[in-house]
Amino acid sequence: MEDNIIKDVKRIDTFNCDSSFTKTDEGYLIFDAPVAKVGVYEYVLSDGSIQRDFIGPEQLFAQDSMDTIKMKPVTNSHPPEVFVNASLNKSRKIGGVGETVKRKNDMLYAKMVIDTDDGIKSILNENRRQLSPGYTCDLIKSSGTYKGQSYDVVQVNRRYNHVAIVDSARGGSDLSIKIDSIDNVNKNDGISKDIVNIDLEIKQETNNEGGYMPTIRIDGKDYEASSEVITNIGRLEERILQSEKKCDGIQGNVNELTIKLDEKTKENSELQAERDTLQAKLDEAKSIDINAIVNQKVAERVEVEKVASLVSKEIKVDEMEIIDAKKAIILKKYPEAKLDGKDEIYINARFDAVKEGLSEVSKIDEQNALTNPKFVNVKNDSLKAEEKYLEESKNAWRKK
Repeated sequence: MEDNIIKDVKRIDTFNCDSSFTKTDEGYLIFDAPVAKVGVYEYVLSDGSIQRDFIGPEQLFAQDSMDTIKMKPVTNSHPPEVFVNASLNKSRKIGGVGETVKRKNDMLYAKMVIDTDDGIKSILNENRRQLSPGYTCDLIKSSGTYKGQSYDVVQVNRRYNHVAIVDSARGGSDLSIKIDSIDNVNKNDGISKDIVNIDLEIKQETNNEGGYMPTIRIDGKDYEASSEVITNIGRLEERILQSEKKCDGIQGNVNELTIKLDEKTKENSELQAERDTLQAKLDEAKSIDINAIVNQKVAERVEVEKVASLVSKEIKVDEMEIIDAKKAIILKKYPEAKLDGKDEIYINARFDAVKEGLSEVSKIDEQNALTNPKFVNVKNDSLKAEEKYLEESKNAWRKK
């Protein structure tokens, strides 16, 4: 809970209120005036942001808080030292708060007297007609709303230091102070016996004549300015901050969409590459002479079956793959051959060797045919059978 409490915060409030002044025979001004009000107040922090304090009735009208304003000095504007102490009391004081402090509706009233010539002239002749209390308080970090106004923190343990008369307040003047019962005021005072309206409102700063002026830090430098200026700057900075947050959000969305667009662009490029690859394969497939390939395979199959029949009638290569048929032929011809793990180039080379050996045999047969007519007839019969077999094999392959 301690982490949510900010202690000993200095505050100077502003609000509209109503009271009546009376001038005594001695020339003193006596009035029962509001010095605080329940509500939400805006304060500009050192970084220019706005903080909204809420002071509720339980805190404002707590007896120990109200007692702290009794017998406190009234000053002519807020002192440059901000708060008054015993060493400053004589030089800064123009009057004082009495012991009568009470609640009227949502306002805290205190009876005061202005008993110095400087203070009286400031009120009557210089239009310094507003009141502004200076106090410290503790802030509890707790947000909410009061009468439609949102707040960020709650004031507690308010301790008053002084009440200042100031020139003008920041919030307007829908209520006023009235001066009446001035039986001893003559014409030289510039005030008739009629009621004179004087605006009253708590103020956050004083004038430039030795009074306290709040500052605002801009780009590392402190500048004195009125509460109205600081508040407006704070509001503008808050709007800028909100706009920047919105821009950041929009930029975030843009970045996210850009990433998605890049992903889609990459995905589209990959799809286009895949499409082009498939198109190239299709074009390549279209350019292949299927008939030539078929004829080549048929010729190779016929050749293998022919060689198999010449090597041994025991070799049945009809249902074999061509490469397996070649291996069977090689092993039949050369049983000692080691073909495991050999690639197709090696198998083809060994098969060609078998085929070349058969060619040599064919040459011998041709020579025998020239000298032995019976052998020719046998050879012719063998060739006719071979041609018939090849034709059937060729047609069978096509059907399949």
